[in-house]
Amino acid sequence: MNTIITLDIETASIDSERLASFKARFEPKPPEPDPELEEEAPKKRKKAAKKEEKPKKLKSDRAGLHFLTGRVVCVGAKIFGRTPDMFAQEEEEITLAGLYTYLDSRQPFTLVTFNGRDFDVPMLYMRGLLHGFDFSQVLPMDKYSKNHIDLYQHLGGRWGMNGKLAELAWHFGIEDGLEGSGSDVQKDFDNGDWDGIIEHCRADVITTEKLYQKMFPFGQKKRY
Repeated sequence: MNTIITLDIETASIDSERLASFKARFEPKPPEPDPELEEEAPKKRKKAAKKEEKPKKLKSDRAGLHFLTGRVVCVGAKIFGRTPDMFAQEEEEITLAGLYTYLDSRQPFTLVTFNGRDFDVPMLYMRGLLHGFDFSQVLPMDKYSKNHIDLYQHLGGRWGMNGKLAELAWHFGIEDGLEGSGSDVQKDFDNGDWDGIIEHCRADVITTEKLYQKMFPFGQKKRY
């Protein structure tokens, strides 16, 4: 019988010094005031001001959600029907090392995630390479892999009839233990509240498994 592992990760911003280095090197600086603009007609000044109100989308605005500006702080991995195994250490390298060993020892398996194709798996892959772990050896990286069931993508992904994990949990009445949002993880990380981070991740991975059971009530194989 093929093992089913549900996986969820929590991330937070990298240390402030390295984040500041990234911003200084790669993100645009605010435009300098143009003295000549002050002498232009009011209509032109208004048009220029409106244009400046639409700043470029910066990675540092949501630093924890990109491998360049964020780091993995917690991972929950749950074998179907068992208690979740949690990986969370202050040093990212130790967290990823534990997860890699865990996944490597349980091959082959079917991975279940919520938005894992676009976030969890690429994040683990790129952060793992930074520390010498090639997660492409233990996780399905292929976009169309049959060994990865992404519940978010199953509903059409970003452009489909999807919803947030909490919204789908509400839809199916499986909200028990699911509190807060991913944005709370950054606050917990800044405050050193590792118990809060772990409990949030644990709730997410349990809810994802329950959602999988609702969406695939007779197993993952479908006729069409």
